[in-house]
Amino acid sequence: MSDPSDDRLDRVLTLGPAVALAVTMVVGSGLLVLPGLVYRNAGEAALLSWVLAAVVVAPVLVAISSLGATYPSAGGISGFVRPTLGERWARSAELVFLGSIPGGGALALVGGNLLADLFGPSWLVTAGAFGVLALWWSVNRAGTRLSARLQQVLSLTFVVGLGAISIAALVAGGPGTGVTIPDDPGRAIGQLGLVFFAFAGWELMAFTSEEFVNPKRDFPRMVGLSFVAVTVLYLVLAAAIQTALSVTDPDLETAPISALAEVAFGDAGRALTTALGVVIVAANVNGVVWALSRLTYSAAREGTLPRPLAAIDDRNVPGRAVTAVVVGFAAFVLVERLGWVDLETLFRLAAACIFAGLVLAAAAFVADSDGWRRSFALVTLLITLVTFISFGAIALYPVGLAALGWSLHPRPASNS
Repeated sequence: MSDPSDDRLDRVLTLGPAVALAVTMVVGSGLLVLPGLVYRNAGEAALLSWVLAAVVVAPVLVAISSLGATYPSAGGISGFVRPTLGERWARSAELVFLGSIPGGGALALVGGNLLADLFGPSWLVTAGAFGVLALWWSVNRAGTRLSARLQQVLSLTFVVGLGAISIAALVAGGPGTGVTIPDDPGRAIGQLGLVFFAFAGWELMAFTSEEFVNPKRDFPRMVGLSFVAVTVLYLVLAAAIQTALSVTDPDLETAPISALAEVAFGDAGRALTTALGVVIVAANVNGVVWALSRLTYSAAREGTLPRPLAAIDDRNVPGRAVTAVVVGFAAFVLVERLGWVDLETLFRLAAACIFAGLVLAAAAFVADSDGWRRSFALVTLLITLVTFISFGAIALYPVGLAALGWSLHPRPASNS
């Protein structure tokens, strides 16, 4: 292990692998359920919900891409906040994002559930969850290039798979409402809070910005290209569900993509969807291990966490940080398996932290802007604040973490 005070991560990420990583961080396991819930609730206005959500999220992505190009850092959002809002707010951002670790355990459990559904034995839920974590611990310890290559393969696999299911279902048609101009567009607005979850993930890419070969050029391009790819995938999928499935279909609440695949490919469609779900979750877990290990490394480098976690190994990987993050995920898998907390709560805790982090990113964008850009930044901040407030009481979790970060005594500056 090298001296943590002397090293930075190698710049190895180019545009292609970065876009693949971004797509897999955004397109999560929630996509296997969300489109059906939105269609059930909004009917023929469902597709409009996805269009509006894409429009709403675009300003937030402009902020992230601008800050990532200007302040590339393994600290991600905290690396944007430190030069714009100061050290106290940066420590708050670090602890807020570290508070999303329960979500990594939840993702691993989703993978275990899918494996158990695919192969049968219930013990696969626990074994599969720990197995997924062990796999991505070893891959991330092996080096950034290997992880990036695998992420490209996973990304291509599930994008092509979901695209094929959607197009085949669109061609087959069915008893759905079809893609029409809705009589009541207001129903689409009522689903924005739900749909917005599907567009979370780019904030995690901020933690990889230090590893871009050319962050000033490629980080904004990565955000733009991945946003287009994800939005097109979501719209095609939503249109297929709205065309091929009835708004009263009981599968909308639990397995809409499986029902869609059954329309497209018959009985084999459900098995295909489960297999794709395993791929999606595996890609999610890899992306989150990568992102949060970089945050852990950066927070240790800056003095918020113990300094040994900033050590870099012979492969130029923050190995101790990777291990610490995976152990954290595994702890929440164990907590859920013991019945102390449910899966939904783990996801909600993580989501609240992510959106609290977006509020801090938007505030950093305001501080870093002037003229017309500041007006745009203020609108972005308002959007993120309104979304965060909608979390209700669970928002107190990241607020408490932010307060703890703020209260920490200033540490000596690092040599980075």
